[in-house]
Amino acid sequence: MYGFTDTNAIPEQTLGLAMSFGGVYFEEVLSGYKTLNVGGRELIGNELETATGKGKDGVTITGQTLPPRPLTIQYKLDAKTDAECRHNFETLNFLLRKNGKNNVAIQFTDEPGRTYYGRLQSVDEVPYDRNTVVGTFLLFCEDPYKYGDSLESIGTSITIGDFCPYDVLPDLITATLSANATKITIDNTTSGKHIILNGTYTAGQVLLVDIANRIITLNGQNIKNNLDYVESDFRSFVVSPGDVITMTPSSSMTIAMRGRWL
Repeated sequence: MYGFTDTNAIPEQTLGLAMSFGGVYFEEVLSGYKTLNVGGRELIGNELETATGKGKDGVTITGQTLPPRPLTIQYKLDAKTDAECRHNFETLNFLLRKNGKNNVAIQFTDEPGRTYYGRLQSVDEVPYDRNTVVGTFLLFCEDPYKYGDSLESIGTSITIGDFCPYDVLPDLITATLSANATKITIDNTTSGKHIILNGTYTAGQVLLVDIANRIITLNGQNIKNNLDYVESDFRSFVVSPGDVITMTPSSSMTIAMRGRWL
C-alpha cells in the first residue's frame, strides 16, 4: 500500500505554498527554505504512436498513452553565512535522496487531498557567489496521475460509487469467508473481470487480496500460488463508477481504493 501524509497536520495559513516530500515539509526542517512555485500540475498531453503507409497522406494513429509527469519545483534558500549556505545544501541534498531509489509521496498545501508519487530527477545550477539563491529541481513522476485518500466500501455486493472520473485499480480487498469452499471468485459482474483462487477454504478465514502490492493471504499466510493465473484478471482488475463487485461464496467484503485525477 502507498503511504499517506495528513496535510491538515500543518495548516496552509502557516506555510503558504509548501511541499511534503516523503512525509517531510522542507520548510519545517530546513531553515531559510521556501517553496516558491510548482510547475507541471496543469494540463497533460498524450503520446501518440503512429505508422506511415505507402501512398497514404499523413499517418495512422496506432496507439495512445499518457506520458510521465514532471514537476518543476522553484525554491528559495536563504542563509546568513557561507557555512550555513553549504550546510543548507547538504541538508537539501539529503532530504531529496533519503528514500533511496524509491518513489515517494508528494503533496502540496494548495492541493489538499491529492498525492503524486515520484523522485528527484535533475537540478538546475544556482549562483555560487551568494548566500540567498533561487533555484529549481525536477521531480519525475512515472505515473502521471495524482491520487486521493483511500475510501472503503463494504457489503456482499458492492456498487462502485461515482467518486472519480477515471477507472481505478483497488488497493485492497478483504473478506471473512461465510462458508467452506474449494474455489473463491471475486467478480466484476459489469466488466466480466475475475480474480479466481483455487484451494480449500473454511468459513471464518480472513482473505486479503492486496492488488497494489500483488499479495494474497489467508489468515496472514501467503496463498498467492492458489491464484488461477490463466483465468484471473489480477493485475487488471480495474473498476469504474457503477460496476458491481460480488464474491463466491457470498461474503461481506471491504474494498479500499483511491480516486485518481490528472
